[in-house]
Amino acid sequence: MNKSVEYLESSKNKIRSTFDDYCEASYSKIQTQYNPNKYISDKEFQSIRLLIIKLSKEQEIEVPTEIDNARTVREFIEELTFDKRWEHEYVDNYLKNLFNKHCNYLEKNMYEVEIVKIDCELPKELHYINIVEDLNKCDKKLLEQDYRGAITSARTVVEGVMKEILTILGEDVSEANPNFPRLFNDLSKKLNMDASKKGLDNPLKEIISGLNKIINGLNELRNMSGDGHSKQLQPLFHHAVLAVNSAKTVTSFLFHTFEYQKEKGLILEKDLIKGGF
Repeated sequence: MNKSVEYLESSKNKIRSTFDDYCEASYSKIQTQYNPNKYISDKEFQSIRLLIIKLSKEQEIEVPTEIDNARTVREFIEELTFDKRWEHEYVDNYLKNLFNKHCNYLEKNMYEVEIVKIDCELPKELHYINIVEDLNKCDKKLLEQDYRGAITSARTVVEGVMKEILTILGEDVSEANPNFPRLFNDLSKKLNMDASKKGLDNPLKEIISGLNKIINGLNELRNMSGDGHSKQLQPLFHHAVLAVNSAKTVTSFLFHTFEYQKEKGLILEKDLIKGGF
């Protein structure tokens, strides 16, 4: 069976089980004890949400309002039950229509969407869509003495992380060949990491400036010596190690900055970003 279809089917069943629990709970329990993440985490929901948005755009169909509005499992269940509370048949039909049309599309076109997990220095539950290489593969390329490949993979991972976070924040990153440094600048503003921001401590400004230099350096190094362009520089082991370790530092910092601001409620909505990082 198509793995993407399996993923959609599994997510549909998890959400259905979540809705069943919601219906069985008393109103007071919903407010105090109800656990919307018993079957599916918010990170999993964000991943499936992005996949549905992607497939809807490919089929040129409208993204459901409930998917567009909700960013957590609880918000999605509340969207489903708005003005239709406790109606199992309505929700069951809604979920079947929502998921089955995408499953049919994938099966008819023999199409599979790659969902890659990055395990290296990032939390294990984090998923990234359409990232070709992960940080562990960078290390593998180093061991295989594929230094060009390691440098290319390092840049690819950083680009994937930046694009994923920007997508979650509602930005369109579908451009075929985005400007790598510009992606970082856009994300810096979204995560309140703009070095020109008033009130930001000097040490933090220095760190941001350093990250910006790393991004530019990774981009130039990849252009000069990576396996995706004409070779102007023969990379050595220490060049590749520097690129891979830089990618680990940048991706880890960006992700945890994003998580911090999300947990603090500073980036719950598009363009609502304030506070420190």
